Amino acid sequence: PIVIGMDETLNQSIADNITMTCYPNPTASDVSFDINIEEAAYVRIDIINMLGQKVGEVFNEKLSSGQHSQKFDFSSMENGIYFYQVFVDQAIKYNGKIVVSK
Repeated sequence: PIVIGMDETLNQSIADNITMTCYPNPTASDVSFDINIEEAAYVRIDIINMLGQKVGEVFNEKLSSGQHSQKFDFSSMENGIYFYQVFVDQAIKYNGKIVVSK
């Protein structure tokens, strides 16, 4: 499942061979991005603010098959809605949102 904000859950794959979970959402600090990938692929996850500016990056590397987990710290970010874009092998595969509320 992909948690996309305000306790809404979207059950779908990011790509044919990748599933991801993002939690907790809403958050006040760390968000975990857990990825399960069946075949090695280059994965990048960008964090975007409401102005469309890239404010962070979660993954930006070739991942081997299996489980991968990375945290992103939102504690220094202002309250509001942020988006994450998931790229697989340089192509955008998913857009989600994260709510920061302290």
